[in-house]
Amino acid sequence: MSAQFAEVGKVPFSEMRKKVWQELSLPVEWVEVTLPLPKKSPCQVVLLGPEQIDELLPQTPRVPSDVIEAGFADCLIRDLKDNKNKESWWLRCYLKPALRILVGERAPHLDTHGVAYVTGVTGLSRMCLVLAAQLGFDRLVLVTKEPEKGQALVDAISKLFFGLQIRVIGFGELTEQPSDGSILMNTMTDEALGEGLAELSYLNYVKREGLVVDLLNEASNSRLLEETKNVQLSVLSGLELWGLRDQLLLKDLLQEKWTIEASEYAKAWLKNEALEPSAPEVEKQTKV
Repeated sequence: MSAQFAEVGKVPFSEMRKKVWQELSLPVEWVEVTLPLPKKSPCQVVLLGPEQIDELLPQTPRVPSDVIEAGFADCLIRDLKDNKNKESWWLRCYLKPALRILVGERAPHLDTHGVAYVTGVTGLSRMCLVLAAQLGFDRLVLVTKEPEKGQALVDAISKLFFGLQIRVIGFGELTEQPSDGSILMNTMTDEALGEGLAELSYLNYVKREGLVVDLLNEASNSRLLEETKNVQLSVLSGLELWGLRDQLLLKDLLQEKWTIEASEYAKAWLKNEALEPSAPEVEKQTKV
């Protein structure tokens, strides 16, 4: 029996995901849903666009502690094992563990004494700030066009972690920063960045051993990634990140039906990508 999936909002790599899953003959069927989900929803998983979390988080009664802390979720999963309420939905986040895995692989010697830069003021921005703190960074900089929202986000994060130094700056201030940045996590598309993309792409604030992560841009040759390659910094594309996110989700959901090797999935997902396929060790089930 196929697992039924649906999408709500602008889900990154939507068309590519459907194509790859079909090519791999995964036991998945796509259905249509709208929010709020009906009590008799036909699907088991709803993939969420990054913008959906601000609406869903206060409305969803069952939220895991890691989602509350991160302030972000990328899907809703129906709990089929809940005998008391067979239509129980949980917000879940697979993107954050995927990001943590790939940051560790791409930059195993990342200097956490440096600065972690994060763009935007969304739930995705909060997730990146939380991850940076959990990785050991105590100096964080939030880069935003909306300083009031940025300060509110910083205040919320400061209550979670003791001893953090978090600053809010505008994009125009980026080129004035010292070259002590270890990681940049960009949570904004080129369209959302607008003129801020030029300042962001200078990258003089990131040191040579640093890592640049472009979470939402679907183009492998986005301006930020191209500039990152030009100055020989390490790169982590949204394509790689969301590909691993999908692996973690599918493995968790399909259980024994998940028989795809990590390298096989990565090759199918990244076959049009200029970067070498990244195949982190995702524990797989034995084929039968």
